[in-house]
Amino acid sequence: LLAQAYARQGRYEEARKRLEELQAQEQKLKPDMYLVMTLLADTYSYPAKESLETAESATQISELQSAIEQIRKANEILSSVEATEEQRSLDIQQGIAVNKAFMGEYLFLIAGRYEKEAKTASAVGDEELSKKRRKQHADTMQEAQKEKQDAIGLFLEVVLQDASRERSARGLVQLSIEQGDDESLVAARKAILDAEDANPIAKMMLLVHELMSFYKQGEYVQAESEAQKAEILKVAQSLDALLKQYPDEEQIMIQRAPVSYTHLTLPTN
Repeated sequence: LLAQAYARQGRYEEARKRLEELQAQEQKLKPDMYLVMTLLADTYSYPAKESLETAESATQISELQSAIEQIRKANEILSSVEATEEQRSLDIQQGIAVNKAFMGEYLFLIAGRYEKEAKTASAVGDEELSKKRRKQHADTMQEAQKEKQDAIGLFLEVVLQDASRERSARGLVQLSIEQGDDESLVAARKAILDAEDANPIAKMMLLVHELMSFYKQGEYVQAESEAQKAEILKVAQSLDALLKQYPDEEQIMIQRAPVSYTHLTLPTN
């Protein structure tokens, strides 16, 4: 309880010290080690993410690298936790996936910084430094892609067991779309759209993504065939059904509006 209080106050080092004491006295005190270890992981990942909330810190390579190392430490701790209960096991897997998604994003930011420095070096005639930074950019981009693909795989495993989990379902859809991972999107559609209790926002994201496939150059394209028209109407009907099931979900209401516009552009003959 004391460690939790410290963590809520942002006193992560004090919380970590208390948790490490509990970890060392596991046999004597017999604490709930799942709670101890997951909270211990949070004392590394939370301050790392909080440190990059300002625009300035998110452009500093050293700050980003430090945050990544802290989050890696958090994942090492989570990976060591033995959870016998299914929901706790899924919580751990989801937590690792979320952290990997963050690391992937931070690595993308670092890669962007290397690319900028490569261009600057080239502009002033320092080709050696430019070459070095270009390689760092390529290597970091590859590492970022791997972290995000790992996150997609972990989110998918969680969703296949429990599609109602908002963070995993939305994370899976969002990352799959961002990465252009069609294979994962197909798996996500099957796992989420076919599940009665799946997270509604994740369902909406999938349906809207499908709708956007008919969207080009800033305007909805008129349906060129009855088959295409039927597909658009099918998406619209699915969104209507989702909105009827979850009438208080504002995000679904907002995303439903463009479909009404689409109807206006469909050929009537």
